[in-house]
Amino acid sequence: MADVTVELRFSEAIIFTAAPLGHPAELDVVVPQGATFRRDFELKSDESGTMVPVDLTGATIAMQARAKPADTGAVVLFGGSTTDSKITITDAANGLFTVDIPPADTLMPGIVPKNDAGVWDLFVTLASGKKLSAAGGAVRIVRRVTV
Repeated sequence: MADVTVELRFSEAIIFTAAPLGHPAELDVVVPQGATFRRDFELKSDESGTMVPVDLTGATIAMQARAKPADTGAVVLFGGSTTDSKITITDAANGLFTVDIPPADTLMPGIVPKNDAGVWDLFVTLASGKKLSAAGGAVRIVRRVTV
């Protein structure tokens, strides 16, 4: 797979980055505290000038949100992976996968950052072993009022 552009579809919106594949598409997300965080993604690359799906057969995908980037000691606000079934590859040949974080994970009791904001990213490890930083950006937590 060449180092080329990537198109990442996030639910109904198309997020496009002209950066080489492996550089994350920048995408800010809003997560209501205590609600399901579910998003569908489509990962494509530009091979020979035509956008084609990235084959996710045998791939693993992981996502984490933290209060600050590169703070490995910080508590993970929420996250998931294909290993824990919070990320599901729904159509490997067409580069489709779903992130489905349950309400218990987004509740984050006692750990919501003071400014209600953090950062997130999503990594894809292809069957070949190549690691792609597919997406990332800011995450804003909307505090829960109703109990």
